[in-house]
Amino acid sequence: MPEKIRSNAFFMNTTGHLVPRLWRHPEDQTRNYCDLDFSTKNARSRNLGLAQQHEHAFSEMRRVC
Repeated sequence: MPEKIRSNAFFMNTTGHLVPRLWRHPEDQTRNYCDLDFSTKNARSRNLGLAQQHEHAFSEMRRVC
């Protein structure tokens, strides 16, 4: 059975109100926001970041206790 990916993120099809002119960056891929591959890569990178964040928090707890 394939792994399920649940995402609670959204991408706005705008030029960017939070980071102006980011759409001009050569590595910007937000124009592909409708592609499944784009969404999958973003979900996996957020999942990896969350795992690293939890690992850091638990290592800090072990250091304090």
